[in-house]
Amino acid sequence: EVLSRTRILYPPLPRAGELLELRGSNRVPCVASIGRFSAEKRYDVVLEVARLMPGTLFIVAGGVYGRASRAYYEWVKSRAPGNVRVLANIPSSVKHLILSRCTAYLHTMPGEHFGIAPLEAAAAGMTPVVHTRSGTWTDVCREGEYCYGYNTLNPREVAEAVEKALEKPKTAPVEHVERFSPERFMKEIVRVVEEVAGSGGTKKA
Repeated sequence: EVLSRTRILYPPLPRAGELLELRGSNRVPCVASIGRFSAEKRYDVVLEVARLMPGTLFIVAGGVYGRASRAYYEWVKSRAPGNVRVLANIPSSVKHLILSRCTAYLHTMPGEHFGIAPLEAAAAGMTPVVHTRSGTWTDVCREGEYCYGYNTLNPREVAEAVEKALEKPKTAPVEHVERFSPERFMKEIVRVVEEVAGSGGTKKA
């Protein structure tokens, strides 16, 4: 009975409409990783993958918040090979430019619960490459239907998945992205609240 009444509400994707408008641009074979600078993001793996693909441009961009984040940003920047651009606190215009031009999005955080950043990339028309042990793989990527996955953080395995994404991109359909729109989220919230209120009102003390 509990399972039959369970509802899954996905986090809403902010500005989904704006991201969908980024589709259709002429893309180049570059790889982007976007998210706050934190050790759990494992940007060290991105750097190792980039070393295995010296002819491909990689962009690591994200927010720097606090001393630990600043230290990690400096660490990543100091160890980046020549084909990696490391950018901090970029404006939305630059972020949208990256999302509209790069082909693949590399997410190197295993165990990610959901992953708004890979969803943003998919909405913009990029092909995400994510760890298969994550909510991103199951909920956003539909277990490989709209992206490529890797099972370990071994740089060679990850690089193989990235190369596949560049050679044969996968684009998530608009209707899939719209499942995560704020409007859809609000409708689901209202529906769940109404169901709970309705079932509560029929119970006898």
